[in-house]
Amino acid sequence: MDWPTIIMYCIFSGLQYIGDQLDKAPICPQYCEAEHIHYMRSYKVNGTECYVYGLKEVPSDIEVNADWKVAREGDWVVTDDKRVVQILKKWDVFVRTCTGTYKTSGKLDTKRKKDIYSVSGKSSYQTVIDRKEPTQKEIFFALRAAKGQNPAKAYLEVFDTKNPNTARKKAAVLLKTERIQKLMRQDMKDVFEKIGANTESMVEVVWDIAQNGKNDSDRLKASGMMWDAAALVETNKITEVAGLFQGFDLKKLETVKRPEEISENSDTDT
Repeated sequence: MDWPTIIMYCIFSGLQYIGDQLDKAPICPQYCEAEHIHYMRSYKVNGTECYVYGLKEVPSDIEVNADWKVAREGDWVVTDDKRVVQILKKWDVFVRTCTGTYKTSGKLDTKRKKDIYSVSGKSSYQTVIDRKEPTQKEIFFALRAAKGQNPAKAYLEVFDTKNPNTARKKAAVLLKTERIQKLMRQDMKDVFEKIGANTESMVEVVWDIAQNGKNDSDRLKASGMMWDAAALVETNKITEVAGLFQGFDLKKLETVKRPEEISENSDTDT
């Protein structure tokens, strides 16, 4: 491609970009000499273009209700930040616009929320991640998962979904949260106590496997656990050491009372 062609291509691309920007922005007629800012913008909701107007930009054929709290579904209303939007849905003490869902006891603004179907504005994923205290269903889920049940199956049994794919994805999200991990560590602690295990004895058996395990995978895994445990001790997180071993084969951990008597059966792959 020669230079004249490249230059013409750049000029054409630049003009096309400017044209696209002008198409998106509201334009005053040439005779307009007022100094004002255009607030109009739009968002698609369920495939329909919905608009947010400034007070002086509302089309003449739109009737505006000044009190959004008593307006009806479908009405155009003035928001608390002095814009005009349409109420797409209204029920109980809630209204929904193209920018979010709001309670009539609060304020209605036009700052676009990440999730317009949630009053908090957070996505369901973010709500699950940010929650500090586990719900009752999450506790039941954690107890099942801690005892070795398949997480997706545990989710299906506890939560209101019949879709295995949804259960698999949501169970994976829950397992990443600190509150669920804490519940599972606590549950495993109870299991270890029932078989007479404690942190010291668990470290002893894992150390024995790291030194004398019959296959490389067991020795490597046990060595990794020892490194992790040492790191926790260095950072004074002694109470979490026991939790490190919850992923190890419980059949091996049941030998913690007599680590010197580990049988060949304890060398099966995990």
